[in-house]
Amino acid sequence: MNEGEQYVHCAVCPADFTYIPVVNGCYKVVNQNLGWLVAGAACRTLHPDAYLLIINSAEEQLAVSRMLDVINSTGPKDTLFFLKLT
Repeated sequence: MNEGEQYVHCAVCPADFTYIPVVNGCYKVVNQNLGWLVAGAACRTLHPDAYLLIINSAEEQLAVSRMLDVINSTGPKDTLFFLKLT
């Protein structure tokens, strides 16, 4: 993803998920303080195919880091967890 590219809400992503083109994935950040197992269950209540984010590549790490930078500069800085759709 190049400097200045925008994250978009894509027709293939559910509402409130953000599509990141460079990794071809739908992501959502949730602002709740939950343990791993409870957070995983919470993901599935938001969407049946959602799961806690596991970084699988350097490109995904960079894209998610940039998304988090945007969120931290504009939103709350409480506990966040990421989820991704399969």
